[in-house]
Parts: sequence; structure tokens; C-alpha cells
Amino acid sequence: MFLANLSRRERLLAYTVLGVFSFSLIYNFILKPLAGVYSKLNRKILNKEIELKKNTRLLQQEQGIKAIFQKYTGTIKSKRSDEEEIVALLNEVEKLARASGIHIANIKPKPVEDLSFCNKYTLEMNCEATLKKYIEFIYKLQDSRQTIRVEKLDLTSRGKENPLLKARLLVTKVLTTK
Repeated sequence: MFLANLSRRERLLAYTVLGVFSFSLIYNFILKPLAGVYSKLNRKILNKEIELKKNTRLLQQEQGIKAIFQKYTGTIKSKRSDEEEIVALLNEVEKLARASGIHIANIKPKPVEDLSFCNKYTLEMNCEATLKKYIEFIYKLQDSRQTIRVEKLDLTSRGKENPLLKARLLVTKVLTTK
């Protein structure tokens, strides 16, 4: 072997260099990748623990959540045909408009949108009123026991002196089908 011809000092230096080289190979190709895998697994474990805590908390609240869900599904579950739901929506909107002092110029239902788990009923309205009356009307719609929402509202002024505003509204109601 070539180390036999070297002096004691040179052999010691060669062993030190060989040791440092071996350590760097072991560190870079074995220890560092293992530490990375360990760190990644640790993060996964922490994420799963957090998810488990959330799910445990939800399971503890299951009965309360089911009660709230049942309360709301009773009001948003479709119990009538599409035509009857549209008529009910028309009646409710007209009643609330009359109560708010809004003059409806035109109201027409749009086709029912059949979403995967619910139906969306839409009305297009053209009407006239003051801004205060529109605010009152929209509040009454949102506060209704039915799930009625105003999706779009376009206001147009009739002139500087006229306080009435023309409006085009898209009013929707969403009901579950299952």
C-alpha cells in the first residue's frame, strides 16, 4: 500500500483528509437527505395533527351543526314544482315592493337554473322609486324568511329635478332539490 512509504506525519495528514472526505460524502449523500425526509415527515405529522384537532372539534359540535343545518334546510328545501316556486317568488316580491312603495313597471321570470344540488329562480324587474324606497325594499327582500337575494341592481336617474330613479334588478331565490 502507498501509505506504508509515507512518514508518520504524512500518514496522519492522509488519514485526516480521508476522514474529512468520507465525512463530507456521508453527510451530503446520506445524513442530509435523511434529515430532509425526517423534516418533511415531521411537517406532514404536524399538519395531520392540526387537521385531526379540527375534525375532533367538529365531531364534538356535530349535533349542534346538524340542528342548525336542519333549521335552514327546512326553509330552503323545495316543496313545490318550479312553476309554483316562481309564482310564490313573484307574489313575495310584489308584496314587498308594494309595502315599500315601489312602482313595478315590468317583471318577468327567467328560466330556472338547475344546479347540481339546488335550483336557482331568477326574476328580472324594471321599476321606479326613490333611493330610500329601494333601500327599504332591498332590506325587506334580504330579511324575508325566504332565501331571496338581489344579485344585480342598475339605477338610472330620470333627471336633476326628478327624485325618482329607474332600476333594473335581478332577484334570485335558491332552493335545494334534495
